[in-house]
Amino acid sequence: MRILNLTLRNFRSHKETVLELDRFTFVRGPNGCGKSSIQMALEYLFTGRCEITDAAGRGAEALIRAGEKDLEVSATLENGETICRRRTSRSHIVELNGQRVPVDAAEASLEHRFGLTDVLSAVLHAGRFIEMSDAEQKKLLAQVVAAGKGDIPDEISDALRSIHEEPPRLASVADVEAAHRRFYDLRAETNRALKALGQMNKPDIPSDLPPVGEVKKKLEDLRQQKERLVAQKAQGEAIWESTQVRLQRVQAEIEEVSSEILSPSQEQELVELASRRGEAEKLRQELTGLIAEQKAIEASLATVEGLGGKCPTCGRPISKAVKGEEIETLRERLAELDGLIQGTNEELNENAEIATAASRLEGHRKALARLAKLEEEQAKLRSVPRPDTGDVESRMTILVERINKGERVLEKAQHLESAKERWEWYVSETSTMEARIRLFGRLVEFLGPNGAMMGQIGGRIGSFTQDLNRHLAAFRYACNITFEPFEIRVSSFEENRCGLSLKQLSESERFRFGAAFQIALAIVTGLRFVVVDRADVLDKEKRKMLTSLLLNSELDQAIILATSDEAPPLSVPKGVKFLSLAGGITPSAALVSTAA
Repeated sequence: MRILNLTLRNFRSHKETVLELDRFTFVRGPNGCGKSSIQMALEYLFTGRCEITDAAGRGAEALIRAGEKDLEVSATLENGETICRRRTSRSHIVELNGQRVPVDAAEASLEHRFGLTDVLSAVLHAGRFIEMSDAEQKKLLAQVVAAGKGDIPDEISDALRSIHEEPPRLASVADVEAAHRRFYDLRAETNRALKALGQMNKPDIPSDLPPVGEVKKKLEDLRQQKERLVAQKAQGEAIWESTQVRLQRVQAEIEEVSSEILSPSQEQELVELASRRGEAEKLRQELTGLIAEQKAIEASLATVEGLGGKCPTCGRPISKAVKGEEIETLRERLAELDGLIQGTNEELNENAEIATAASRLEGHRKALARLAKLEEEQAKLRSVPRPDTGDVESRMTILVERINKGERVLEKAQHLESAKERWEWYVSETSTMEARIRLFGRLVEFLGPNGAMMGQIGGRIGSFTQDLNRHLAAFRYACNITFEPFEIRVSSFEENRCGLSLKQLSESERFRFGAAFQIALAIVTGLRFVVVDRADVLDKEKRKMLTSLLLNSELDQAIILATSDEAPPLSVPKGVKFLSLAGGITPSAALVSTAA
């Protein structure tokens, strides 16, 4: 990475400062002139945080110059990219290449482009790494050497998928630590669940215990047999009761019909009367004839009485005497017919018993036939035997006993089968949980501080240590880094002393180690850019060492901030620039900078 120009507007003491940077830019000035603010501005621009904010960037409003409402830090990179960050007390705006981008998306883009935030902060701030705790230093080094990048063994990944757990993504140490915590918690949770299951004794299942399904089938067959017997018994009793009801009705009908049957003497008398039935019929015929003649005479009489003086047929005159004689004759015949009809009716009335006798005789004969049929039906009904329910009830008693026994067997079989299923579930569940615990245990060990995954650091940290020692050698120092247990020891070539921890180094020694660490870190990460602040901590000889180290390094760009009253060298190598934040710009500067 290389920055062409950097602009600070209302950033701390800077009202508006524009720095055009070369490969190596030495920014000098007295204390309080804003040198450290340049380092803070760069760190804030690329990470959203700096020395006076927290890790999340909160508190950045304190960076705004006193009396102003907003600040702006922007940079143009060698490839033409632009980055701008603006801040007010209430807003936070990031622009990439002139386009406003949501802050979270911008942070992710910058991290993807320039590296992890923690690593970038260490590159831009010499004391950042030294000020960290051992755990933070270990984590950062692991991120630097990509110790977190790796794959979980295939057999473990397959085992995780078999229990519906996706293998974790291990792209950083943070991922490894998160996965370690997750599987540690899962193991603890599974252990608690296994403990909650408690202990279960294997049930004693008789070898001859019939299957529940078979018992149910036999029990159903017995119940159907019982239902058939119940139906058979009910049907027999229903038939018997129906027969008895019909028998009672037949007996009542026999009694009723018997009342219609005549005695032999009554029958003989009716037979004799019926034999005279012809006489009565003859009288009725005679009566019919007399009545017909009577109607004819009445008609003739009416005709004659209505005649005028002529015959209606021939037209000859009729005398009154002839007419009166004819009327008299007709009237006499009517009177005679009335007498005959009356006499015939009297004779018919006397013979009325003959007709009644025939009807009674016919009813008597029908009653005899009906009685014969009823008596025949009565005999059949009486021959119907009463059903013998003893055998049915005996068979039902046996079936009920077998059903009760079957229900007891079924209850026992179901209980034992349920116990067996619970046992099988318990065995399966405990086996599954134990397998999960073993798997999670393997993962906890694999991902843990002493595990195989973190053990990869040992192999990878060596090359980083070599790079670091190559830069430390310029200051006649060397260091040794171990991860288990984590320790950084710095040795001096000149003093021939045992290695000291970073906390035991003097301020000058800590600065030299920090500068060498910055350069090595920038090269290893590919960023190839550093900001070295407070270079005046070193004496003149050591500053020359630092300058030589920087100029001979593989860095693309470096900004060195120091308090110095010395004039810049008359001969400045190509790619080197000296800028002053007080008293104007030095003659060797190629860019005019306005200081606050």
